[in-house]
Amino acid sequence: MKELRLTWFLALIVVVNVILVSSAIASWVENGTPICTQIGQQAPTAMAPDGEGGAIIVWNDFRAGNWDVYAQRIDAYGNSLWTIDGVAVCTDSADQGGAVVVSDGQGGAIIAWGDERGGTYSDIYAQRVDAEGIPVWVTNGVAICTDPRNQASPWIVS
Repeated sequence: MKELRLTWFLALIVVVNVILVSSAIASWVENGTPICTQIGQQAPTAMAPDGEGGAIIVWNDFRAGNWDVYAQRIDAYGNSLWTIDGVAVCTDSADQGGAVVVSDGQGGAIIAWGDERGGTYSDIYAQRVDAEGIPVWVTNGVAICTDPRNQASPWIVS
């Protein structure tokens, strides 16, 4: 009798998992969910889990005539949770590129990138965006490294 109950219990777990997985897959839009539909070029650069079954995506965006950094959070069903077409992480008039992202453990993210606002060479800047899509640190990010010469291709881990 004990083995029969265990068999039924395991079968129930399998059925529930199949239903949950199939409903999650069915909720995504066929051919993908658009993250940004703005004019100009968008170059995807990085993505990290948000800790709640979704993801935070960062990209470089040319919508304003120079390369900026934008981010979007999506839930497990592919729905955008932040501003349509992304949250402006850095829109300084110089070019930014090579954005990387890591979850902040609270539904938001810490994003770092190479930034040419200092002139001849690239420096490293970063910004934290909270779970609601609001940049937390100073506008256009905080300087992480502005030493003379070139700093580029940041890496970030949690």
